Amino acid sequence: MNIAFIRIIGIVVYLYLVWRNMKDEYDSEKMIAFGWLSFFWFLVGGRAIFGIFNWGVFNNNWMDWLSVWTCPGFSYFGGFVAVLLFAWWYVSKNTWKFYPFLESLTPNFLWLILFLWVDQWLLGAYDSWLLTKILLIILMLFLTRFFRLKYRSWVFYKSGKKGFVFLMTAFVYFLLLSIFSVILKIGVVYSVLYFICSLLFVFQLVILGEICQKK
Repeated sequence: MNIAFIRIIGIVVYLYLVWRNMKDEYDSEKMIAFGWLSFFWFLVGGRAIFGIFNWGVFNNNWMDWLSVWTCPGFSYFGGFVAVLLFAWWYVSKNTWKFYPFLESLTPNFLWLILFLWVDQWLLGAYDSWLLTKILLIILMLFLTRFFRLKYRSWVFYKSGKKGFVFLMTAFVYFLLLSIFSVILKIGVVYSVLYFICSLLFVFQLVILGEICQKK
């Protein structure tokens, strides 16, 4: 079995889910365009960040920067940041609201990451860190559904605004990544980076939900 087929399935599933799950709230054709463009920038961002922080790995041949399928090296964190930045630009261009858009996008993006990491696992990357991240993504998929059904009834989230699913999922995910990176001894730099990200997301959640405001 050609394992790359799993990657292709993941990409197709992501593009389909972006269109199917978001076409009722947003223009159908624009969501098709967003799906393709967001995946493109995901690849560009992930490849660029990996190349920058591992400078020299692609210097022998500039085509190596473009050979995502055949030349290993990718930063999923860089890809995630690139998608966020592109989503912010795309939402602003279409005068939509940013956090409601991300709330709808979150589970679709998680499915993409899950397929890509499972593919990586089956290619022979049988390490505990990758397995931990795969299990965390599966957990996040369950949590997004739970959050979506329950968060409007939670008293502490006073505003009830859309965006909770994205921000809480990102907070929990990066917090758990920080904890497990310490347990598995991945590196202090990564632990601190993930922890800072979790703080940024929970801080924005507090602001969006008006959690600290007086009644």
